[in-house]
This record gives sequence, C-alpha cells and structure tokens, in this order.
Amino acid sequence: MTIRRKLIIGIIAIFSIFGIYLLYLNYFSAPANPPIFGVTFTPQYATYLGLDWKKAYKDVLDDLKVRNLRLVAYWDQIELSPGHYDFSELDYEVKEASSRNATILLAMGKKAPRWPECYQPAWGDRTSLFKMYQAVVNRYKNNPLVIAWQVENEPLFNFGSCGTSTAADLKVEADYVRSLDPTRLVVITDSGEWGPWRPLKGSADILGISIYRQAYNQTLGYVNLKFPLVYYYLKGYLTGWVPEKVWATELQMEPWGQNGLTGLSIADQTKILSIEQFTKSLHYISASNYSRVYLWGVEWWLWAKSQGHPEYWEAVRHVIPAPEPESSYNN
Repeated sequence: MTIRRKLIIGIIAIFSIFGIYLLYLNYFSAPANPPIFGVTFTPQYATYLGLDWKKAYKDVLDDLKVRNLRLVAYWDQIELSPGHYDFSELDYEVKEASSRNATILLAMGKKAPRWPECYQPAWGDRTSLFKMYQAVVNRYKNNPLVIAWQVENEPLFNFGSCGTSTAADLKVEADYVRSLDPTRLVVITDSGEWGPWRPLKGSADILGISIYRQAYNQTLGYVNLKFPLVYYYLKGYLTGWVPEKVWATELQMEPWGQNGLTGLSIADQTKILSIEQFTKSLHYISASNYSRVYLWGVEWWLWAKSQGHPEYWEAVRHVIPAPEPESSYNN
C-alpha cells in the first residue's frame, strides 16, 4: 500500500469518525433540557365526550396548569358562509390562554386535527382557503403568545376524508401565511411513522410529527407500534430534519377506539390504554431530543377522571412545569 493511499484512507477514517460523532451529538445524545410539554385542545372533542367544553378548558389551564397549547381554527366553523366569520369560540380560547401567559400554536387549513380531519366547507375552494388564512392570521398575529402557525394537518398522509395535498401546493400555502406574518414560524405536520418528511423541506420552518404507540387495524386488530426514538432520529437524519427543527406535535396519550370512544366502557378504554402504558409513553418522550411536545388526549384524561380514573390526569401533572406567579399574567 502506497503512502498516498494510506493517507487517503486515514483522512476518510478521520472524517467518518468525526461524522459519527456529530451524528451522535445531534441525534442520540441525552437532551440538555427536557421537552416543553403542551396539549392539543378542541372544544368539539370535549363536547363529544359529554364535557362542558369551557369548564374542561379552564380545568386544563387552572388545574393541570398547562401553559403551551395547540388550538385549532376549524374552517367550516369559523366561516359559516363565504366571507362571514364567527371567531367567538376561538376568541374565547385565545383570550383565556393569553390571560394566563400560555403560548399558542394555532392550526388552520382544510385539513385539521381530530376526525374526520377534513373541515373544508362544502363551498370552499383554493381561493377561499387563502382568504380564510388571511382572516385568521390578521386576527391573531398581534397576540405575542401565538408562537407559530400550523398550516394543514398531516397533509401528505392519507388519513381522514380530505385526501392529500401536493408538496407544491403546501409550499404556496406556507409562503402565503409567511407573507401575512413573517415574524413567526410556520409548522407543517406529518405522520411520524409513515410520512415522507422530506417533501416538507423548504416549506416548513418546523416539522411537526405525530407519534402513535398503538393503532387499530381492521385486519390485525390493535397493533402496538412503539417505534424506538432512534427510528425518528434516523428518519430525520435521512430526510434532512435535525431534532432542533422537529416538534412532536401529536403524541398519542388516549386509547384508540375502533369506532370512537363513546361506545366503549371506561373499563375497556383503560384496558386498551393502561396507566402503565400511559406512564411509559411519558417517560419515553421525556428522553427525546425534541424541544416541544404536544400531548394528544387531554379531553379524554379529564373525562376518565370524571369516571373515577384520575390517574391519567395526575400522571401528566408531573411533567407540566409550574407556571409563573399569577401576578405576572397579562390581563
């Protein structure tokens, strides 16, 4: 072996070791700080479970003391007819959150969180979608506690009744929202397990991923997914998303009902998702390198509490940091 060849091999080896070290630091090392925890809250789902949604929302803010929220501007509910907007429900949510210094990630689009995922009015088209974006952003962009806009919800993942979007269309939507408010981040979400991720590069400032630990399949029944964190890290590495640019916007923390939850007894629901599984998921995500985590199912924890199972609600209390003193709230 010639000296030149040895030198080349040596240089390649040095760079390989350095690259592996950087990969370890960015993806696999222990997080310097625990994630910032928040929850997604939707009045419609609270009502579906039989709760008074305003009381439930205040319990989330005042009993559980959540200070990071993902809220949703449901298009077919804020624009009841073309050009006529009713923000009263969302205004209430934003006002109550803001009075407690709670940050808000505001989701909007034709596809939005919670089944059936699609909230496009029957008359809605591409032009009216952009008008809706303009109405929502202009209404809330002066609120300093709105930290980011979420454009669509898992738009590349074929789940729900809305179908999928193209990467090109998503870029146009994201760029338009960014033009309305260039001061905030634009978040676009994708399935953590099955989404492609890469097509959202260049459109999203932050990639939001859903992480599901259990699902129901008509053929297989209940399936435990439980992908290790390394799966998401490697996927991010291969698709160009470093952990600093990824938020876990939807960590499953409620049981998956085959036909919804209201047809299942509380005993069946707590069997599908035991408190042991629930706690393991909290420990699992606490060890991640994702700076923000929005837990999915706060309405269900409160309903379970009303049915004699407060342990889910109480388990989350341990990961929610104490808020600032009330004297510092904005009134």
